Amino acid sequence: MEKDDYVANDDLELWENLRQGNQKAFSALFVRFYDDLYAYSLKLTKEEELSKDIIQELFFNLWLSHHKLKQIEILKPYLLKCTKNLIIDYKRKLSTQQKYNQKFIEDDIVFSQEDFRINLEEKSVQTEKLLSLLNTLPERVRETLYLHFFNGLSYIEIAVVMDINVQTARNFAHRGIRQLKDFYFLFLLIAPYQF
Repeated sequence: MEKDDYVANDDLELWENLRQGNQKAFSALFVRFYDDLYAYSLKLTKEEELSKDIIQELFFNLWLSHHKLKQIEILKPYLLKCTKNLIIDYKRKLSTQQKYNQKFIEDDIVFSQEDFRINLEEKSVQTEKLLSLLNTLPERVRETLYLHFFNGLSYIEIAVVMDINVQTARNFAHRGIRQLKDFYFLFLLIAPYQF
């Protein structure tokens, strides 16, 4: 192993080493979570450069305050929530006429084909219909489904990110899944009659 390599057994060890000021742990944390945090920020802001700036600011703040960081139990939801909070802060600063709450972000999640890893030639019609349905779901339901299915977060972790209780996270996910199932059932009924 080269002297610049850094290996942590798990996220919590990485976090603890960052708290102690280990620069290699900081770099490893950046490499490990950048893609997920950037993708989430991009979903919320729809702006590539702003998303990059938000993630840079997040990691800059983590390094500056590493000696003040608290112990945490699960790292990825914590970092996602920090990212979301930075976006909220940015939007609040941007607008002086009204105070923003989390709703402005939740309206902005829109599913796209790049979220799906499927054969588009064979499934394009179904995919378009599914995307259309996903994007008509209520905004908090969309965010819950995005965090659960595209980021692999548990309901507990989703509750942390969205600042809701665990049961509400479950309810949002189940409502979205139920609506998708209803759509699928309707699609199966009318598909034979489409020419």
